[in-house]
Amino acid sequence: MPEKIVFLKAGGVKNVINSTQYQRALLLSQCYELTIVTDGDVPRALEQRAEASFRISSGWSYVASAVRLLRKLSKQGYHVVYSSNQPRAIISSYLATLFFSFCWIVDLWDDPMLAFRNMRKGSLFTKLYRRFLRHSLPRADAWILGLHEDIMADLPPIREGFKILKITNGTVVSHMKREDERNGETGLHSGGPLRVGYAGWVTLQRGIDLVLELLKSMKDEDVQFLFKAWGPGEDDALGAIEKHNAQSKHKLQYLGKISHEKSLNEVAKSDVCLCILDPSVVNFRYSYPIKLFEYMAAGKVVIASDTPAIREVIEDGTCGFLIDNSVDSLREALKNVALMNENGEIKAMEEAARVRVRAFDWKDINKRIVQFLTFDLGFQRKDECVEAG
Repeated sequence: MPEKIVFLKAGGVKNVINSTQYQRALLLSQCYELTIVTDGDVPRALEQRAEASFRISSGWSYVASAVRLLRKLSKQGYHVVYSSNQPRAIISSYLATLFFSFCWIVDLWDDPMLAFRNMRKGSLFTKLYRRFLRHSLPRADAWILGLHEDIMADLPPIREGFKILKITNGTVVSHMKREDERNGETGLHSGGPLRVGYAGWVTLQRGIDLVLELLKSMKDEDVQFLFKAWGPGEDDALGAIEKHNAQSKHKLQYLGKISHEKSLNEVAKSDVCLCILDPSVVNFRYSYPIKLFEYMAAGKVVIASDTPAIREVIEDGTCGFLIDNSVDSLREALKNVALMNENGEIKAMEEAARVRVRAFDWKDINKRIVQFLTFDLGFQRKDECVEAG
């Protein structure tokens, strides 16, 4: 009989096929008897694949609701809880192992302290939760580590022989379309400014401050670029964009929050795509941004921060450019793109990005997860199990 697994997540499951959470839920529903438990929306396609889907209370009453439901599910033959990295899911899962003898797999695709990083370092909540993680995480039966391995220095120590699977994020390569398929164009834009795209959360710590500083310093004789950004925005970043555009000749066009499909279309229309993250933020330093893989699968020249995780994906100067998060470094990378375009060398970099991203196809990453669950943890899978992706 296939293993019965509860996928426990806070905040719903994002309805974006390339997202980590969607891929995990899709994979588990294809290969095991899955029940999804969350306090938010679940895409209809995932609900139809799962055995069941439950929406529970939000806020901190989530924990009590989740524990009650896990107790009920344990009587129906469920003995595995697969939790996301959010505090409420981790606390609920730990209690389920304590009281109902669940096998617990925790999926760390983000820093488990992420929700507390913006709090004052010495705050009581931060201290208590860090202490809780130090006690609870090593008591899980296994970790799926979707962050760069260097984050282990910031996580609770684990015993020798602890079961852990190290993976990256990825993309559904077959889902990504080339620019010519989307827009009837191919290669970098010729004539006029080169188009620079920025997808995802629009925040100062994700590079907006650097872009605005660059635009402010641009002179008319400089190589010209047209900057666009799209995605949900934080107030301070949107305010900074509005103030800059009112005062500067060189502007940053903000398109607002748009659908994932429209976002991919904007990526396709861009010549260069940015993935800039403040390396002082733990999660940014060790995470593998989904947009990085989407840019590469679309055959775009990527300019990205030189973090341990991104360095594992991008070979500087071959399938993109790595920068040190300074204005001078960003300016130099953009000049290199313009020069390579003039010399007819840019197509080789675009093709190198397409080739490199094949190593990060969700299909192959998911196969590794199933193998880990099957052979390392002994979970029986469905006969018709086809890895997602």
